[in-house]
Parts: sequence; C-alpha cells; structure tokens
Amino acid sequence: MAPLYDVMTDDIYPDVTRNLAMKIAGKNRGHYIYARHWDRMAEENQLSGAQVRRRVAELSQAVLDALPSVVEELNALKKSPAYQKISDYIAGYCRDMLRNLKSDARDEPEEDPDHEAATRPPGFS
Repeated sequence: MAPLYDVMTDDIYPDVTRNLAMKIAGKNRGHYIYARHWDRMAEENQLSGAQVRRRVAELSQAVLDALPSVVEELNALKKSPAYQKISDYIAGYCRDMLRNLKSDARDEPEEDPDHEAATRPPGFS
C-alpha cells in the first residue's frame, strides 16, 4: 500500500520535491522510471516483469480514463480551477508512464541533471 503522501500530487506546490517516497529499482523520479526499472523491481521481488509492466500500464490508463469524471464530480461539489490543474499533472505522469513502459531508454540520463526541475511542474522551464 502506498504511503498517503505518495498518492497525492504535490506538483502544484513549487517548493515541494517531486521525488517519490519509495524507489522503483533505485529511481525516485516518476518521469525516469522505464520498463527496465519495473523489470528489475519485479525480479528483486520474485515477480514477473511482464505482469508488473502490464499492471502498471492498466493502472496508468485507468487513472487517465477516470480523470475527466473525477474533475467533473469535484466541480459539482465546489467549483475550483485547481481540480483541472491537478488533473493535468496527473494525466502527464500517466502518459509519461505509458510511454516509458514501451522504452528501455538506455540513452536517458540516470539522474535528473537539472536539480531545480525537482520542484518545477512538468512542462515548466
């Protein structure tokens, strides 16, 4: 079970780190987790890499599909532009994860060379 602080999105807060609370095969940045990292995590836990990657893809797609109705339901309770902003960040993470699952990305940097990016929302330079 994920710690509650790892479930929430903190990207809308500019001074909060974007590191995950728990690492996946040594990675604590969601944008830098690729198929090989899920495979390594699966192997370390005596699981099938293919099944883990498939489940991560299913969950990422399910979250992506649910976001519009979640925003709609929240706005029905109390309108706020924050819901869509948060949804956009979460959707970006889901799309990145789905893309990264199809890649081994050996040419990607092992660590984020831009340390300030750790506190910037995706798409903000």
